[in-house]
Amino acid sequence: MSAEIFISLMMLLGLILVMLEIFIIPGFGIVGITGGLLTIAGIFMVYQQYGLTAGLLTTAGVVVLLGLSITYVVTNKKSLDKLSLKTEIDSQVTEDLNKTLRTGMEGKCLTRLNPMGKVMIDGNEYEAKSQGYVDEGTKIVIVKIEPTTVIVEPLHDK
Repeated sequence: MSAEIFISLMMLLGLILVMLEIFIIPGFGIVGITGGLLTIAGIFMVYQQYGLTAGLLTTAGVVVLLGLSITYVVTNKKSLDKLSLKTEIDSQVTEDLNKTLRTGMEGKCLTRLNPMGKVMIDGNEYEAKSQGYVDEGTKIVIVKIEPTTVIVEPLHDK
């Protein structure tokens, strides 16, 4: 293989690895370092074998190619959408607990209240809170109703 092809492939692989590190693989790790070293080694080899003018042109070409690639990815909406995190919270409280529940109603723990968990009251599942730990399957009674949470305690049989 001729030196020109070897140097070109080494720099191309280096640029690809750098771009992967910047846009796909999070962090600054071995892929980016390897890509940077391959690119710098390729530029160095051009300086050694072909002189100052070829080395400067190669350096300028690598910088321009890297800049154009970054510019393309940043300005291309599809690419930017893949890079950005999108979180939309569209949930909302669907009911007023004061309309459907009342103090004194009984139910059963679906999960352990630690102190938060799920309870079943009148066939419906609700988010509940207790003063302490209440095991799953324990019968409970509502002692207070807040806008989004039911406050319960274990039901003590009399």
